[in-house]
Amino acid sequence: MGGPSIREYASVGMEFTIYLKLLCSLKPYHHVLEIGCGCGRIAQNLIDYIDEGSYEGIDVNKKVIQYAKKKIEQEHRKFKFHHINVYSGSYNSESNVMPSDFRFPYRDNNFDIVFASSVFTHMTPPGLRNYICEIYRVLKPNGILMSTFHLTKDLTQLVTNYVDVRPDSMDSKYYKVADVNIPEINVAYDENYILNLFKNDNLSLIGAPYFGKWNNRENHLSWQDILLLKKVPLK
Repeated sequence: MGGPSIREYASVGMEFTIYLKLLCSLKPYHHVLEIGCGCGRIAQNLIDYIDEGSYEGIDVNKKVIQYAKKKIEQEHRKFKFHHINVYSGSYNSESNVMPSDFRFPYRDNNFDIVFASSVFTHMTPPGLRNYICEIYRVLKPNGILMSTFHLTKDLTQLVTNYVDVRPDSMDSKYYKVADVNIPEINVAYDENYILNLFKNDNLSLIGAPYFGKWNNRENHLSWQDILLLKKVPLK
């Protein structure tokens, strides 16, 4: 089974560009960070939109960052792409830097919007918890996070072939993976577990989740589930 066609790839980029504008209220003067930016399929749609603001994209895949630098960054100075040498069983298996130990290369309170499409669907709890903390750190007060997940209220009712992970941590009962040997290939999470992680790190859910089609939901917005969250400033 092959990957997505060029048309499908581009359409997803445009889809999430629309979500940024409509759901996150992205403005031309906003400073935005995309985690898992790939070769810039969303960024390319923002070239004529971002004005006084800026765009930063990070990805563990060095080749796609090289492409984005050549095709976008060289011509558009407000757009910057950075390779982060962080371990991923799917995309960067030679790195010794674990997602649970990585610090984002940005100062505190830097971004109006952070978005991560199809990132946490490839990340297990240790890395996920650290990324949530880092997102909170780099978001401005009341800044917005848009992220996608595979969420379910019942991990025993998944329509695809997810399996239990090895019971080697307190989190093992809250997620399943498609391949125990390379867990990052695909990860599904218990919905309440994820919502509590965000709540505990002072990221407040905006409205209700926008559920996706991935687990055969009849009413869906996108393929994956989308969460919108706001950074709650510490008092």
